[in-house]
Amino acid sequence: MKEKKLVILWTTDHKEVVLNMLLMYASNSMMRDWWKKITIIVWGPSQKLVANDVQIQGEILNMQHHEIQFEACKDCADNYDLTDRLERMGFDVKYMGESLSNYQKDENVVMMYL
Repeated sequence: MKEKKLVILWTTDHKEVVLNMLLMYASNSMMRDWWKKITIIVWGPSQKLVANDVQIQGEILNMQHHEIQFEACKDCADNYDLTDRLERMGFDVKYMGESLSNYQKDENVVMMYL
């Protein structure tokens, strides 16, 4: 049996939710081995928060060191003029429609939406 993977679709720009739920849960999940692989997709308004908040950036860098993968919607990043910045932060910036659909179809992926 394949190991389940967690994919979090992060759209909110509410910092309190991000720090006290999304990033906390993802970090603890990886450190405590609750999931073998975690991918966080940054889509929409969340991209502006990531690009402009130093505290959030520090949390993401720490998570990347714990092998949590970050992806970002290219269309949104282009609309916000953030593509280069997100790529420099180590995000896989790509058109996400097909990838998101495939994640949702994969029986070994558990999705969370925030």
